[in-house]
Amino acid sequence: MKASKLQAAVEAILFASGEPIELERIAEALQIETELCEQVIYNLSAQLDERNSGITVLKLGDKYQLSSRTEFAEVIR
Repeated sequence: MKASKLQAAVEAILFASGEPIELERIAEALQIETELCEQVIYNLSAQLDERNSGITVLKLGDKYQLSSRTEFAEVIR
């Protein structure tokens, strides 16, 4: 799978999960090594940062989750 498709797939998995999900589970779903999966997640996070997205990728131990940025908490409420 091309890098852009992997990144889109990771984003979809994180979005659909709604809960923190283990790196190993994401890698298993995509049938890739955990090291590559971690790099794809890093690239997704960097892309969200670059475009000033209202969403960010949180790393919680060995799990990842999509989340709204804290700076928009008041607007969300």
